[in-house]
Amino acid sequence: MADKADIQKDSISLAAVGDILMGVQIVESDGTLHEPLRKDPKSAFKFVAPIVKKADIGFFNLEAPLSYKGKVPKGKAHGWRSSPDMAAIISSAGFNIASVANNHIMDFGAEALMDTLEQLAKNNIAYVGAGRNISEARKPLILERKGARIGFIGYCSNVGLRPQAAASDKRPGIAVVRVSPLYASPQINEESLELMVEDIQKTRSSADLAILSFHTSLSLTKEGGGSHTLGVHQVGAAHAAIDAGADLVLGHGPHLLQGIEVYKGKVIFYNLGQLIVDRDVPDEYKNTIILNCEISDKKIQRVSFLPVALNEQKQPEPLTSTDERCHKINELMVKLSRKLGTTLYFEGVEGVVKTSVE
Repeated sequence: MADKADIQKDSISLAAVGDILMGVQIVESDGTLHEPLRKDPKSAFKFVAPIVKKADIGFFNLEAPLSYKGKVPKGKAHGWRSSPDMAAIISSAGFNIASVANNHIMDFGAEALMDTLEQLAKNNIAYVGAGRNISEARKPLILERKGARIGFIGYCSNVGLRPQAAASDKRPGIAVVRVSPLYASPQINEESLELMVEDIQKTRSSADLAILSFHTSLSLTKEGGGSHTLGVHQVGAAHAAIDAGADLVLGHGPHLLQGIEVYKGKVIFYNLGQLIVDRDVPDEYKNTIILNCEISDKKIQRVSFLPVALNEQKQPEPLTSTDERCHKINELMVKLSRKLGTTLYFEGVEGVVKTSVE
């Protein structure tokens, strides 16, 4: 993999983050409202927008619908939602592609989902992983940048997901890979995994690169706790994606950062963390990263990350070498990635993934 100095000037850059849950309103099943904690959403991206805007592609996972339509489905304890105005704010920070395949985007049903997709489109944010039916939910997004075609696919595991959230031939929803400890290792339903594999293969046949966004939950506790530990299905799905032709896997969902694996020369980020989380959460949930991927000659040449943490104003802020949290995040990523056989080296505070054997 090329050094930063060797990357061509006409290269394509991808900035990718995990969850964005901004200005969230929590609605209980009995109608009780918990108003958003964030009072000034426009200032949320003050420190990271310059990084995202420099990139040709800005990717994120939209963790809640941007809609006041719909209602919390029967049997669900509560739902998360944000104002439709958030779409313009997210777009203004440089983000232009969202994954909407996750376990909260359907918190207010199909009506809110479709309204959210409309809000994203109005604000020049493309999306993957959901649609009016399963065909639309599985449809890849292919972006053309500087002569290269880059395909994105979005999928979510069904952990913590209501069955009705999955798209069908006649029902709006998201693209789902079904997992269960009752299935043989890697605990993934073969038929649903085959659909994801098929989508990646088709995308790779018509694009120069294929990138999978994969969302999963690992905890169903009342506290919604996260985990640095990988689930068997996470590894199985990511490996299957690479085997099918994916060039990069962007994972998100388990709240806490997880390791980076280089599998068959391709990079898997199992969990990018939460860029913005407008809930009261433990301090370790406030640590995250921004992935940077450099593409030239229609290949991924360099993959790295910057350590980021939420400040007292709940703004994600890139960390400097004088900040103790910077070293804590980098040391954690080294530890977690080493367990997966991956070596990281650092250029300043930037962690670079070593993909070649020297």
